[in-house]
Amino acid sequence: MVGRGSLSRVELVGLSFPVGMLLAVGLMMLQDLLRQRLSLVWVVVGLLLVLVAGLLLLYKSKRLTVSLPSRATLKGWLGRINIVWLIFFVLVVVIEVMNFRKCMFFPTFDRDSLAGFDSLGYLIAQEHTMYGLSVFSPEDNPLIHNAGSYITYAPLVQLSYSIVYMLGAETSKLITGLFFLFFLISFYGVLRDVVGSTGAIIATFFVLITPEMIAFSSLSATNVIHAIYASLGVIYALKSCSRDKLTADYGLLWVSGLLLLGSILTRYDGIVFPMAMGLYLLYPNSVLNVFCGRRV
Repeated sequence: MVGRGSLSRVELVGLSFPVGMLLAVGLMMLQDLLRQRLSLVWVVVGLLLVLVAGLLLLYKSKRLTVSLPSRATLKGWLGRINIVWLIFFVLVVVIEVMNFRKCMFFPTFDRDSLAGFDSLGYLIAQEHTMYGLSVFSPEDNPLIHNAGSYITYAPLVQLSYSIVYMLGAETSKLITGLFFLFFLISFYGVLRDVVGSTGAIIATFFVLITPEMIAFSSLSATNVIHAIYASLGVIYALKSCSRDKLTADYGLLWVSGLLLLGSILTRYDGIVFPMAMGLYLLYPNSVLNVFCGRRV
């Protein structure tokens, strides 16, 4: 298995999509800033270069190893089957399969999506630009600079939708469906280290059936994507810190920073989450730390 530092295999799988989309959107933002035509070739090449650089760093640090589970290990896993875990795992799989099908086959009908996020993603795919979109022209759209205009929206959602539209998709809801799916995987993985497998799968089940999450996961809005980045960013920031000493796992802090950056690029009001975590990390006796039970 690839060396993973402080992250489990399940966490690596779960974080691959949200972090990958953040990198892809970052490359598109850079390309748009340089006034270049947005192209998937640029994104794919950039992601491949990041992947190669990461593998080289792992190889250089001698943390890149590959191993397969032995037959004895597989027998041990089968011999420790937890019935409660299995029941909730089946429930999570069945409900998420139904939810993902809903994400894929029902058209977008949310007003905010049609007025902004989904429509802008489609226009970006057609015009291959975000900065120079025709709908941003005051001559063609006199109300574009009014309060509440979609010109003020953070770019991550629209650019991620444009990727699937460039690939020929008929709906952008594949993005929200994949975000929610990989969130469930990463949430289970990070929680398993704290409460064990059974507690983690039960908590994952209840997160899955939360109305705000399962309903909005099939809408092309920002709600679920922002909740995914913000919640995981906060979880990893808290996980990186020790309650007994003022020490931190800096690898997990980097992961938290990337995820919290994703929350800001999804919705600008997401700035409150890195601000709160900054207080938690920098001021050991702050109100937030006292509330969380962490003192010097």
